[in-house]
Amino acid sequence: MVMDLNAVKIFVRTAELGSFTKAAATLKMTQSGVSRAVDRLESDLRSKLLYRTTRSLSLTPDGQAFFERCSLLLQEFEDAEHKLIGQQDLPSGILKISSPLGFGRAVLLPLLAQLSKTHPDLTIDVTMTDRMVDLTSEGFDASIRIGDIPDSNVIVKHLGIIRLVTIASPDYLKRCGIPKSPEKLSQHNCLNLRYPRTGRLFQWRFIEEGKERRLSVKGNMVLDLGDGLVDLAIQGHGIVQTQGFMAVQALRNKQVMAILEEYAADRGPVSLIYPESRQLSSKMRVLNKMLSSANF
Repeated sequence: MVMDLNAVKIFVRTAELGSFTKAAATLKMTQSGVSRAVDRLESDLRSKLLYRTTRSLSLTPDGQAFFERCSLLLQEFEDAEHKLIGQQDLPSGILKISSPLGFGRAVLLPLLAQLSKTHPDLTIDVTMTDRMVDLTSEGFDASIRIGDIPDSNVIVKHLGIIRLVTIASPDYLKRCGIPKSPEKLSQHNCLNLRYPRTGRLFQWRFIEEGKERRLSVKGNMVLDLGDGLVDLAIQGHGIVQTQGFMAVQALRNKQVMAILEEYAADRGPVSLIYPESRQLSSKMRVLNKMLSSANF
């Protein structure tokens, strides 16, 4: 049997996007043309690759295994083609990346928007989630992770350290005073974060005498989204501790002030992880270069 490589490409694109309609748009085909190509491929392989409903598509077990193998092979074909025609620095196709929600909104999306302008042949597919995605089975090229990375068979590129900042508006600090030590926070309205997955409240972190101290704080508002905490701090409702990148703009605009800076602790490392098979792709080269120059 001679496999139709074009049909394989259409199937992989459909599986990546989870939609005949989206695949047709990126491939500049009709939806029926995409569907027929996948049907022919299934017929040739004598195996069902996709579950189809009126609202969604999903991979069958055979389809998942075929997708994982073919997406890697197609990436190798693409890189070989670019190398032959001297276009190593002109990435194209889909770059599928995941990122934690807060980091994605504050840091990654502005960078990816610029990347898209620089490389118009590159389609960027971003999933913002705080869960740990499975790069291979879910078809991701790369993922941003905050914190330690467990041992695995992926490449880990360290991008930097995320600092925690404790902030409040000038108005609040004028009304209520500036706490001079973490212990003094008990006299203030501390707006806190609840972890959505566990329901537990975030413990504020400080460094005292070279050791990390975790502190339970109290206040009249608890949120499950860090962006909202910064907004409340700007409005003068209380003191907030958050990841530094989420408060950069507010600090720059002097909407809030950093306090207890001598006690500041780290949130942890931020890393880019990706499968070894993606290491030499033009997409990963430009993504690596972009993130290496990022400030957060």
